[in-house]
Amino acid sequence: MGAVEDGVNNKAGRLPGEARRILLSLASSWDNVTDSNALQVIPLKGAMTNEVYQIKWPTSAGETSRKVLVRIYGEGVEVFFDRASEIQTFEFISKHGQGPRLLGRFPNGRIEEFIHARTLSAADLHDPDISDLIAIKMKEFHDLDMPGPRHVVLWDRMRDWLSAAKNLSPPEEANAFQLDAIEEEISLLEKKLPGNHLRIGFCHNDLQYGNIMIDEETSLITIIDYEYASYNPVTYDIANHFCEMAADYHTETPHILDYSKYPSGFFFLLCFLCNCFNMLFLFSFFLLFFFFFFFFFFFFLKKLSFHLEQVWRSGRDFCAYIWAMQVVFVFHMGQINIGFCSVSFFFFFFFFSFFSFFW
Repeated sequence: MGAVEDGVNNKAGRLPGEARRILLSLASSWDNVTDSNALQVIPLKGAMTNEVYQIKWPTSAGETSRKVLVRIYGEGVEVFFDRASEIQTFEFISKHGQGPRLLGRFPNGRIEEFIHARTLSAADLHDPDISDLIAIKMKEFHDLDMPGPRHVVLWDRMRDWLSAAKNLSPPEEANAFQLDAIEEEISLLEKKLPGNHLRIGFCHNDLQYGNIMIDEETSLITIIDYEYASYNPVTYDIANHFCEMAADYHTETPHILDYSKYPSGFFFLLCFLCNCFNMLFLFSFFLLFFFFFFFFFFFFLKKLSFHLEQVWRSGRDFCAYIWAMQVVFVFHMGQINIGFCSVSFFFFFFFFSFFSFFW
């Protein structure tokens, strides 16, 4: 989870010795650091499975201080994820420019590039513009060609977590939480959702607001924290992100989801999915289909009257205009709001066809 500052502590002694040596070497290689030994260690709160520190050094007058992030791995997290796999994922994503760069490693942690961006809040997930950017970034993440087996881990992971919960829970708590019923539900879902009908991609699996950062100057989105990342159905990752819209981890009851905040707007969902799946060509197909339907329908009716002929010509010109506008938006806007443009043109076209017929 994304972390925030929690005061300043200049005691570098709380860092492992190997981490301090790497930090000293990094600072010595930067020309604008005035004193490589004068590092500040700032604990960051909000991380759930690691200790995270911001490290910064004084720089030449007028320059922004140099910063890095030190992540010390937490203990007892093996039941939730495989640390070796998480490290491999981070290194791969770092090399492919999809997250912070890896600057150094030590036995129980690593040093990362400090991302100069803002961690999202719960409210940000409901901002349509930010949601568009998240959907586009998710598409890039899902298309990553991560090395290793491409098998779905969702069902085995859920069973592993359920087994751990049963082992840690006394019988009365296991009954209260209906853990046996959950096991049956997992099997039922696995049976009802066969993998051969689902698109499998590399998924983040924990895309809550604290794991998403935005550079407000460039509108660049960065996804962080890959502990749970793995191959899974892409639709699961999207559904989990929608569930995270109902969460607020900065309240007194962070475990309770408010499903009134679950996205329900038709256009919101459709545009998000369009950006996430890059479904421009699907909507273009619908536009083309309705264009030909509209064209040939009025072609056969246009001889009935001069009025219908005029409507047919207007409709033909309007369809051509829509198609041209779609191309303009694609070239000038790239991926941003392509879903919105496609959906909007589709409905404008449909309603124009409908009212032109009865008018």
